[in-house]
Amino acid sequence: FSGAFTLEELPNSVNGSLWKRACYWGIGSCAFLEFGSYDLVKILDGEGKPLQPYYDEFVEYMGDVPLFVWSGWENEQAKQRVAKSYERYVNWNSTAETTAPESLM
Repeated sequence: FSGAFTLEELPNSVNGSLWKRACYWGIGSCAFLEFGSYDLVKILDGEGKPLQPYYDEFVEYMGDVPLFVWSGWENEQAKQRVAKSYERYVNWNSTAETTAPESLM
């Protein structure tokens, strides 16, 4: 089986607010059957500020469900810190050790 995945901005999107995550499946190099695709709606801008009306619609839809929404990195230094930690985890995970190093806990 093979799969191909795309991220396509929808025609009625305003400033990158509406996207389609298309999932195509098939055999060998021919992924012709679309199955499992879904739409994405941007609810926060690049500064973490709500995009209307999508943000309010999302909050209303979710009701009282506790939410965590990722809005980006505080700064480049924070991003690099997490990247280094992730790299240590990946390197540790590829070894035969069964206990994570103290620096990953």
